[in-house]
Amino acid sequence: MTTLSIAQAKAEAKKAGFKEPGLSIITAIAQAESGLAVHGPDNINSDQWHSRDRGILQINSHWHPEVSDSCAYNPACAFQAAFRISGGNNFSQWATFTGGQYKTFLSKTMSTTASTSPTILGFGTGDPCLGCGALGSAAYVKCHAALAAKVGPIPPCANAGIKANSPISRPSVDAATNCVTDPMSCIKAAFQPLFDALPGFGIHISLFFGALMLVIIGLWIVTRDPGKDTNSAVSHGLNNAARGVGTGIGGAFRRKKPARGATTIKQPTEAAKTEAVRNTAEAGIKRQQAEYKKQDAAAKEAAKYKYGDKRAGAVKA
Repeated sequence: MTTLSIAQAKAEAKKAGFKEPGLSIITAIAQAESGLAVHGPDNINSDQWHSRDRGILQINSHWHPEVSDSCAYNPACAFQAAFRISGGNNFSQWATFTGGQYKTFLSKTMSTTASTSPTILGFGTGDPCLGCGALGSAAYVKCHAALAAKVGPIPPCANAGIKANSPISRPSVDAATNCVTDPMSCIKAAFQPLFDALPGFGIHISLFFGALMLVIIGLWIVTRDPGKDTNSAVSHGLNNAARGVGTGIGGAFRRKKPARGATTIKQPTEAAKTEAVRNTAEAGIKRQQAEYKKQDAAAKEAAKYKYGDKRAGAVKA
């Protein structure tokens, strides 16, 4: 079980955005909650949800489901989540604050200066790059480029995190560096901090690509021209039938203004309209079938001649 020093914990709280007196208070709360243990045993509550208090700040799984387990067990991410929850100065959601237990550690915390040396981060999280800088910083991104994408050498600031992760059950070094044998783990390790820091990020990305796929399929359906399938007699027949139906309906049922003094023509009944549509469609199909028969007869006739026509001097096959 890995434990941070007061200086290291205070440094992570400072990176997350805490300022005095909140900086010392949240560090004292972490001491009271977990003894600064990064990944100690979860505290299982006896509430109806059987919720768990996780990580260095014992963030509750029910009241804060947006904080994933991997984030709660990561000191940098956990302090960032605590800053969002508290706003930097409202610590009422921690029982050790409302109960006053944090005061036992406050004086020592206030007298301790935040460490300026790189803190060994990413314990058991597969993310040693947190030792190079805060989540999303240039140094953090550069470190992941070296580990996950093999772009440049691995920065020294990640070595401590790699070494600290090695005995943990999660094989962070191998998973982060061996992108050839296990590329999916490599991609997951690169994007996991975004999923931890941005709740709903994965859902938004999935919905975006799903909507994009639907748009592409819709455009393909709209722009597709079945009539271009020259090998399909059925397609030609249906297309001509559809054109015939449209023409028949437009011509047969288009209202015309009667001439002055003329008798208004009685509009056809629904049955007559249906019969006209059916007759028009059948006529279109019959015309198309006759055209195919004509073409077939011509092809058979041409096959009787060596050169495929009836020129003078052509020799039958």
